[in-house]
Amino acid sequence: MNKDNLHNEIEDLKDFRVFNVDDEWEQFRKKVDASDDQATIKDSSNSSPSKVVSLPRYFSAIAAGLLVLIVSTIAFLNLQKEESTIVHEPTPNLIKQVETPIEVETPVEQTIHPSVSEEQNTVVVTESKEPIEENEYRSVEANEVISLEDGSTVEILTASLIKVPKTFEGSTERLINLKSGSAIFDVVESPDKPFKVLTDNAGVSVLGTSFRLIKDGLSNTLKTITGEVNFYSLSDESINATVAEGQEFVFDGNEMLDVTEEEEEVIEEQPALEMGKYNLKAIQNSWSQYYSDNVKLKLKSIDKDIQSLPFEFPKLYISSGDPERITKGIELLKNEFDVDVEKLDDCQHCYKINSIKAKK
Repeated sequence: MNKDNLHNEIEDLKDFRVFNVDDEWEQFRKKVDASDDQATIKDSSNSSPSKVVSLPRYFSAIAAGLLVLIVSTIAFLNLQKEESTIVHEPTPNLIKQVETPIEVETPVEQTIHPSVSEEQNTVVVTESKEPIEENEYRSVEANEVISLEDGSTVEILTASLIKVPKTFEGSTERLINLKSGSAIFDVVESPDKPFKVLTDNAGVSVLGTSFRLIKDGLSNTLKTITGEVNFYSLSDESINATVAEGQEFVFDGNEMLDVTEEEEEVIEEQPALEMGKYNLKAIQNSWSQYYSDNVKLKLKSIDKDIQSLPFEFPKLYISSGDPERITKGIELLKNEFDVDVEKLDDCQHCYKINSIKAKK
């Protein structure tokens, strides 16, 4: 409210009068009594006598009440008129309001359970989650085979704790969890849906292959049976290895170790060759008879001095059979004589012997 409006209201209040009902009533009675006295005196002064008639007192009370009511009504109406002319300005807010941004939270789908406790009138509200189509970890005995919906199989080798999904539909990968134990996984190939086996700290990812995985504490041992397998750490995927067929790796929680055992080359023991006393003339005759397409050796190419000289030579190499015997037989001849031989290009075991002479 400004100063001008306040001054106007004060000036208007000066015209207000406060009426006391008792005082007004007393003044009214005095006026009535005075008017009666004047009327009596006037009548007595007239030459002709007249009869004075006085009104009953209750008429005076009614008249006074009406006067007070009229005056009060006029005062009330004036007060209402004055209040309607007063302009009320809003009182300035002395408290500074600090606008704070309202964070709009993304609504979370909630399920309200209408069950109310008899002791406490509370409603429990929990977040609604899609049910996970997955079995809980379950113990599986050794030698049990689990068939998966994609045709893959899990052969349990030792008592294991494993989690297998009920279905792979709607998922971009086929995920198995092995908590403990060992198993052989024979995976059906699916290029658009990799097959993964996770332990506590390691993962195996394949498209289609077979492998054996052993989980023992923090140690994970993987051996690839067929194909290739990607073996990696869950905490740091830069620690990984591509395990090829026949290889075996161990991840101990820190590093990948190649523990593939080198297979010793198995050398087949050749049966002892039966040796006999033969000469070059007999060998030339046998080779011409059984291996004419593989060796070209004429008797005149052998020195006459050594044609009939006996020496030990495997009986097997002068009998019919695999042409490889010619190659091995020529090598033995070189140990005893000076042999001039050419390898022919038209076949693997084909030779031309130009001459055989005694060693100098």
